[in-house]
Amino acid sequence: MKHLKLILSILFIFCLTRTYADDSNYLFRHYQVENGLSDNMATCCVQDRKGYIWIGTRDGLNRFDGYTFKVFRNDPDETETLGSNWITCLGCDMNGDLWVGTLSGLYQYDDEKESFRHIPFTADKGIDIFQFDQSQFLWTPAGIALYEDNIHVFFVI
Repeated sequence: MKHLKLILSILFIFCLTRTYADDSNYLFRHYQVENGLSDNMATCCVQDRKGYIWIGTRDGLNRFDGYTFKVFRNDPDETETLGSNWITCLGCDMNGDLWVGTLSGLYQYDDEKESFRHIPFTADKGIDIFQFDQSQFLWTPAGIALYEDNIHVFFVI
């Protein structure tokens, strides 16, 4: 009798979860290089405050608007580009602004100029993780800094 109750309980839970699982119809699309993605291996992704999906790869940063990709890569002749095409991590600060970790440091995206500002204290350091806390402190393997958004200055601690 004990086993019968257990079997019936498991069967009931299975049927209940199966019913809820069938209610959702999700559409998945697979995007590759042929669709405009810079590389088939994504290393990270994040959504910014404007709704763009940002995808980091080993060959650049991709901005997806739901229809097309725009690829951002290192350009040695430009000062306001990414320092490396290998994107290691992505994140947004409290304002929803995009930050990009690369093998050559951390970069802040300027959406008005569609350019990137290098964060000096991370120069030549691979940034594979970073985090902003509620006080706007930026935590990185290169150190901790307070970011003053209104004047775009870091005070390294």
